[in-house]
Amino acid sequence: MRPLPTDTVRFRKPLAGRNRKGFVNMNTVLILSFAIAIARADGVSDSEWTYDGQFHKTIAGADRIVVRQDCIVVRMATGMVRAGDPTTVLKPSDQEGRNFTIADVHEVKDVYERLKFQSRQNEMDSCCCSGGPVIEWYKGKERLAYAAVKHGIALRWQGSQGDAQLTPDSAEWIMGWLARHGVRGPQGELDAIRTQRNVEAQARPRLRQFQ
Repeated sequence: MRPLPTDTVRFRKPLAGRNRKGFVNMNTVLILSFAIAIARADGVSDSEWTYDGQFHKTIAGADRIVVRQDCIVVRMATGMVRAGDPTTVLKPSDQEGRNFTIADVHEVKDVYERLKFQSRQNEMDSCCCSGGPVIEWYKGKERLAYAAVKHGIALRWQGSQGDAQLTPDSAEWIMGWLARHGVRGPQGELDAIRTQRNVEAQARPRLRQFQ
């Protein structure tokens, strides 16, 4: 066996329950730690971005909404979604689900107005899952945009810098709207997150006693 580099640590025990041997480059760990420390000290991060109506400008004028559970949003490239990233695509899913179409322009407008994002966003508040269901906005036969619902609290669309977090009131309304049309999964995810946050809030004062 070839000798390992001096700046590499070898784990002889399985990691995360898997029977594999892992390697960690210590130089990489030190560089990442240093970068995180600087970002926290400055109070700013390159991963932060501001929502100022980018998505609303794209879907303005839509007259039809299609919600699909039989497809997923995938990225052909690795890493976070970057602005203008052309690799985000819509593909059919093996899992069938309920689809519905909204052609009532008043309801389409209501969804547009109820869709509100937090102004301050962070690219790190994203996960690597495909999300679902997918919401598509159309004007006539032209598809203006599509976005994946992420865990009942965010949307991701082509060109977004990660998962765009909804305001609490907007998340509540959008997930309720989906549930009223028979798509109840996102509402269940939102309820689970709310329960978890309540438990954490109740436990926080007790944890302070041990500090």
